[in-house]
Amino acid sequence: MSRPRLLAVCTTVTWPIREGFTLRVDGLIRELVRDWDVTFVGLCQSCEQAALPPEIRFIAIPRTSTAFEPDAGERAVLINTAKKMKEEISPDAMLLWMGPDLEFVRVLGGKRMVVDLVDCSTVYSWLALRGSRGLRGWLRQLRELLWYIRAERQVGREASSVVAVGELDASVLRKLIGRNNVYVVPNGVCVTESALTSGRDPSPVVVFTGVMGYPPNVEAVLWFSRKVWPLIRRAVPEARFLIAGRNPVPEIECLVETPGIEVLGSVPDMAEILRRAWVSVAPMRSGTGIKNKVLEAWAVGTPVVMTPLAANGLGEADAIRAMVGADPEAFADLVVSLLKDSDCREKVGMEALELARERSWSTVAANLSSLLTQVST
Repeated sequence: MSRPRLLAVCTTVTWPIREGFTLRVDGLIRELVRDWDVTFVGLCQSCEQAALPPEIRFIAIPRTSTAFEPDAGERAVLINTAKKMKEEISPDAMLLWMGPDLEFVRVLGGKRMVVDLVDCSTVYSWLALRGSRGLRGWLRQLRELLWYIRAERQVGREASSVVAVGELDASVLRKLIGRNNVYVVPNGVCVTESALTSGRDPSPVVVFTGVMGYPPNVEAVLWFSRKVWPLIRRAVPEARFLIAGRNPVPEIECLVETPGIEVLGSVPDMAEILRRAWVSVAPMRSGTGIKNKVLEAWAVGTPVVMTPLAANGLGEADAIRAMVGADPEAFADLVVSLLKDSDCREKVGMEALELARERSWSTVAANLSSLLTQVST
């Protein structure tokens, strides 16, 4: 019996994988081929890096620009190619990875279409508005917020279903759209059991991982370094804080002047940094969606202390709630308790590893596949 046909389209550069969005697309598309005959249309900076399973028909649109979003010419090619593939294969369902872009939905037709928005841009823009400075910046952010509200509402009403990674994003989208067609499909993670044998650093190491030119990451690290790190160093003077991630902005680079803080920049193997760490931190103050940095740390058995915003979409397990600190003092206390108590650290790390195993890409993709089947009938 032949498998149902799926046309998947990604409107941003998918390979090489550089951040959470592209990691999500890569992880899901590799698993969906188990249930679907997949034709995938996407922009690709380095097509040879995709290495997709041969069962996937990959229609790659190469790029020369390094920008995340396509230019007008690339966008036109992407739309026309996706439309041509729809006419050629007559898909049973369509999956569109995109921002709130109504043109793609209307060109392809919203019937039998699932739009994976990943994050709710309205939430992100609202948080940015609250943190904006000056009247001009506030007005610019307000215009952006209003645009996202209209765009996400329209996309949700044109498409059969909309997907977000976390319940916070999904709940806002449901209110905007006014329809019960918004679903949560969280991010997944790869757990490589052989990678768990590496030892921890001999001295106490706290780590933050992420692209250090991304504003929510910058804000999180600055808050942690200024408000939380002094409290940790007072309790554990020998502790070190490693900041790992490409493109650190000047404010981050200057943190090397703070005792115990090291800015590593881009590293060849982020998993190795996470395996060395005694504790990983996700002190997010803005941004939306599930934080891949949390899942990746869990996948190597490293405990993660996080703010409530970073816990969005991770579930309500006791092991998660126990590692959430909202203010500097509570956050520091959690980190210090893990640094000082090896038995507790080991226990929390093993609980984190079990949570990661429950979030495999195959498990997550199965939920998305069920939703695609639902809209195809």
